[in-house]
Amino acid sequence: MLTSFFGSTKPATLIIVICYMTVTYFLANLGAFTLDVNASEITRVSGFWLLYIFTMFVLNFVAQKNDLTKRNAFKIILFAAFTAAIPTALVNTQVLVAGMCVLLAIRRIISLRSGLAVERKIFDAAFWIGIASLFYFWSILFYGVLYFGILIFVAYNFRYWFIPIIGAGCVAIFKTCYVLYMNDNTSFIWQFYDPISFEFSGYNEGAILIAISFFIGIFAWTIFNYIRGYQAAAMKQAPVYILIIVIAGVGLTLTILAPSKNGDEWYFFIPALCIITANYLEKAKGKIFKDLFLGVIILLPFLILYLS
Repeated sequence: MLTSFFGSTKPATLIIVICYMTVTYFLANLGAFTLDVNASEITRVSGFWLLYIFTMFVLNFVAQKNDLTKRNAFKIILFAAFTAAIPTALVNTQVLVAGMCVLLAIRRIISLRSGLAVERKIFDAAFWIGIASLFYFWSILFYGVLYFGILIFVAYNFRYWFIPIIGAGCVAIFKTCYVLYMNDNTSFIWQFYDPISFEFSGYNEGAILIAISFFIGIFAWTIFNYIRGYQAAAMKQAPVYILIIVIAGVGLTLTILAPSKNGDEWYFFIPALCIITANYLEKAKGKIFKDLFLGVIILLPFLILYLS
């Protein structure tokens, strides 16, 4: 029943996903509303809710435009459920902004395979990753995805390899000019870098540990199916499979290097996990099993919110 419902792209399906995201988002942000809540706080929380919804639409667009999944709602309900399972990300506005910027960059990187407007796409991707790094420093790792995209799609032109430096430099110049104009000091340069931390004690909290264990378990369960899909893919589509695996690898690396291990760092791994898991749901046999599998994923955030 669940897989049949979300296996289509009907308007009702999209409305259900938006309602699901709205409920989980505002439950996660319940602490922002106090007895003396004001209009500016309501506007701020509502604005980032719209950003959260917009990120889902970007993921859906990227997946359908580039044939990463079939035309269904699996990737968006998975995005809604996986992100809701880490409520710390939904209250961290910097993570929400950085995650959206990274997805916009990934959209441009994947579109490099068309061979059209390559310089502009590389610059745009580098620019978006640079913006993301201003909000969450370790999203800078996605420059590795950009260079990998150049390698597999447009490595034939040597000058393309220098464009990401220009894009990152533009972000650095704009940021420096803004800070000097507003504060007249350069201390932000040293504050920009976040140190690497291998302190995982934050994962001792039950709710976070359940969510992360679930992510790792699903990834381990579905990645082999995705690799088989790569082996069977047409020559034109095969590089995209590799790129998604690289994006997942970068997302996992980010979770290891992030200075604060409170769960929100997994937000950057989720888009790739959604694509890989959606492919699994499309190809897996056994309707009852798939319904149970998807049902557990959908219900997981409410268990997390209850334990938080």
